[in-house]
Amino acid sequence: ASDSVVATVPTGLYSNPAGLCWNSVNNRVYSANDDGTVTVIDGVTNAVLATASAGDEPCAACYNPTDNKVYCVNNGASNNVTVVDGTSNSVLADIVTGSNPIALCSNSQNHRVYSANYNSGDVSVVDAATNSLVASVPADSGPTALCYNAANNKVYCANFYGRDFKCWKKGGHGSIDLRHAIKESCDVYFYTVANMVGVDKINKW
Repeated sequence: ASDSVVATVPTGLYSNPAGLCWNSVNNRVYSANDDGTVTVIDGVTNAVLATASAGDEPCAACYNPTDNKVYCVNNGASNNVTVVDGTSNSVLADIVTGSNPIALCSNSQNHRVYSANYNSGDVSVVDAATNSLVASVPADSGPTALCYNAANNKVYCANFYGRDFKCWKKGGHGSIDLRHAIKESCDVYFYTVANMVGVDKINKW
């Protein structure tokens, strides 16, 4: 290895690549592009083999070697995961997840794929054999990353806002309503409300 650039591969139709994964079965690389496409790249020749259609704003991808499938999470308005066949490069399914899915990982032991959903604060569990949603697991605020530990068959989820908020008043204000929160300028009250409402609604209003 020379640690130098050997090729530059164009991806997407007009927008930015946002996530990558590698297919170990047939040596293909998949680029999730936020223009709603997945670019399939030959790992030997670096040539583009195909472009598959995904949902709105794909941002991450993962490969499931058990079923030879590629999963692409779409964190725009579609709020779903697109499943791509690792052999034919065709789209097999679109699976609805929680709000604003942003990260994926694959569990090779029990045919599961996991989607971290930022706005809804949960993790969607997908059956890779049937391409169906089988569970939704509550997480903390703002799940942003996932990884799978094959040694103990556990999935770990990083939560961007998963922390305790501190108030300016030592000991806090205790249980408080909106009127008193405004009067007392209770930091924790408004932090909590912001997390519950979500960044999209705050941005809209």
